[in-house]
Amino acid sequence: MNVSSNDSKKKLMFYWLPVMVYCALIFFQSSYPVTEALPPFPFADKLLHIVGYAVLGFLFYRAYQTTGFRN
Repeated sequence: MNVSSNDSKKKLMFYWLPVMVYCALIFFQSSYPVTEALPPFPFADKLLHIVGYAVLGFLFYRAYQTTGFRN
């Protein structure tokens, strides 16, 4: 195993694996039925969506910076 292959596996595990795991968590959580309880404040669900997808955006941006497609 050469150094570039080892470095590639580290990049995959450290940068891209969190993106894939977070996407899987979003997928599995979205498959549960919606609760009928009222949110604690108006538009709480919208705020949670913004925060959740902002985290996904950050993880993807961080992983994308490790690729050669910067320009």
